[in-house]
Amino acid sequence: MNHSSKNRSTYKPKLFIVYIKKNSTDFMKLHVKNFKKLYIWLDKNEPNWRFGNVWFDRRQVGNFTKNNRPDRPYTI
Repeated sequence: MNHSSKNRSTYKPKLFIVYIKKNSTDFMKLHVKNFKKLYIWLDKNEPNWRFGNVWFDRRQVGNFTKNNRPDRPYTI
């Protein structure tokens, strides 16, 4: 398989869209590829977050809560 440098420069990793419930009234939308970093960031910057819904290609592929995080990454 021959890959030209042009193809490699246009490659973009797949990103999940995650909707996070920050508190009783607010949501935020994030584009995520690394969920471990997301959980660390949420615990540090949004300590009252409640749950998240994970979407890819206009389909919901998963969800998680503050106390019930998935064991392995989401797959497409």
